[in-house]
Amino acid sequence: MKINRKSLSSTLALAAIAALLAGCASSGYEKGEKTASHLESTASEIELGKAQVQTTLDTLNDLVQKPSEDLRPQYKAFAKDVSKVVATAKRVNAKTEKLAAASQAYADQWDEQSATIANADIRARSEARKAKVLASLAQVQAQYQETKANFSPFLSDLQDLDKALSLDLTPAGVDSLKSVVAQANKHGAELAKSLDSLTTGFRDLGAKLSPLLPKPAN
Repeated sequence: MKINRKSLSSTLALAAIAALLAGCASSGYEKGEKTASHLESTASEIELGKAQVQTTLDTLNDLVQKPSEDLRPQYKAFAKDVSKVVATAKRVNAKTEKLAAASQAYADQWDEQSATIANADIRARSEARKAKVLASLAQVQAQYQETKANFSPFLSDLQDLDKALSLDLTPAGVDSLKSVVAQANKHGAELAKSLDSLTTGFRDLGAKLSPLLPKPAN
């Protein structure tokens, strides 16, 4: 079989271009950009969660401190808000899992591309940057786990209050829970500070991993 050298050369050239384009399409910075996007979207969801927690406490306080002649509408509003807090917590958890996956893909891509850097000094600088970035990602993820550990018992208390009220929706039943509600408010205030700190941490790191320069302050 006779090989057409010209055709073979063209095929090899096209294959080389395709490989080059494939390498460009999977640039490491795109993984970083995706991780930054996950950090920002998770921060926004945490912010919504904080607002929903406060709304739920407000409806609970309204029921306990300013009970109306008919307790049912106030209780139903509280129960609905508890369901929203649960849903928001699930969304935040799902987004954090996606963040963990995106962070791992970013680290893997960095390892893969860094290994091909011929200049030892440049490679060492890249490795040092990777270590800092991964440490920062690990830090915000650890901060999330700590906040989640504090959030879980608080949410459990809200759900238990919901159940207790559903069983004994009477003036005496509501009055018996006042001290527990006071504790829920205290824990809610502490949780709000923790959620603010977590949101800031996610947003700050997201900005640092983005290829876009931060907008100048007005």
